[in-house]
Amino acid sequence: EPGAAPAVAAALGRFLCYARRGDATARAVVVKLAPDDPAQYHATMNCLFAAKRRKVLVDACSVAPSPSPLMRQAAHLAGGIFAHVPPDRLDRLLATALASFAADAACRERLPPPRAPP
Repeated sequence: EPGAAPAVAAALGRFLCYARRGDATARAVVVKLAPDDPAQYHATMNCLFAAKRRKVLVDACSVAPSPSPLMRQAAHLAGGIFAHVPPDRLDRLLATALASFAADAACRERLPPPRAPP
């Protein structure tokens, strides 16, 4: 809902606080079900810059009619993978998640990147 609290940024911020106490191989997967809200852009980008500085891998999946530019940028900035699953193809969500997000950073260097489904 436009104008609401920046939920994506709040979730990423909370995760980064938790990951700081954890090990150095922290990873996050953001699954976004709604269209982008411009009000969330700055707060989300600040969290992503913090994730990049801490070497936290952030993957993003957009489940919306059109791919989320914010989530694409999030994955690119934080060294993760972006995937888009249209709402009418939710049957591909699990396969996309397993194929795209299961491998850690070291394995991803040796694996080919996932291709977009036809």
